[in-house]
Amino acid sequence: MKYFFSLLVLLLAQSSAPADTVASTSKKTLILGIFPYLNARSVVSAYQPVREYLEHSLDQPVQIYTAPDFKIFAQRTRDGEYDIVVTPPHLARLAQSKSGYIPLLRYAPDITAVIVVAKDDPIRSPADLRNKIIAVPDELAMVTLASKTWLEKQGLRAERDYTFSAAKSHYDAIALVAHGKSSAAITSNRILNQLPNTLTRNVRVLTSISIPTNVMYAANSRLPAALVKKLSAVLLDFPNDAAGRSFLESNNYTGFKLITEMELQSLDSYVTDLELIMGTAP
Repeated sequence: MKYFFSLLVLLLAQSSAPADTVASTSKKTLILGIFPYLNARSVVSAYQPVREYLEHSLDQPVQIYTAPDFKIFAQRTRDGEYDIVVTPPHLARLAQSKSGYIPLLRYAPDITAVIVVAKDDPIRSPADLRNKIIAVPDELAMVTLASKTWLEKQGLRAERDYTFSAAKSHYDAIALVAHGKSSAAITSNRILNQLPNTLTRNVRVLTSISIPTNVMYAANSRLPAALVKKLSAVLLDFPNDAAGRSFLESNNYTGFKLITEMELQSLDSYVTDLELIMGTAP
């Protein structure tokens, strides 16, 4: 019965699996899967403008679902439980290569991973992170993997020189630093700018790390080709909608960009890391 969870259950349980049902309007409800970058209530609230815009533009019911963590989100994406996904780029590449999802667009501009420390902490360089605990939003998050690669280039290896500690979200990772329960935390510059000042005023950025691309939208290949084409078109037009402009600005986005094959190929090493961590490597 998990496929008949309502949105209310999603909000209360902070996780869900999509319903494969037909709406009373006789048009199938499209399931919009959003990766769990914040807790479920916050994710659903943040993406209401996207849901409403797609529902109106596609003339088809749309519901939002997320998952308790990145691994479960990736599994549900793999199993085809979402019609449309808003997902980190490496998970989009995984979904494309393993499950046939069709990458559509990605947010602009580019983002960076950031490692933050407490405002008054004496940590000043990567070397100062040796023997420290670093809070991460999820071990599969793009910012986590990018930061891990960067730290290796600085001569620091996970578990040998420092320890990652998984928090429940980006907010929780930063809160651990702000409250003195972790030496450092990893997030993205975009999300850091979205968090309340009451939290971020207590931390500072130690370093920024570039990421190949940004969060992507992808469509399940079971959707009709005409619908996929229309979906891309209406998303590209989203910045011209008043609610769309407000959503993008509040999330520090400027709009959408087409995804290039070069961008997708640049994610292959991250996909390899993903599969090793999830235990799905061939």
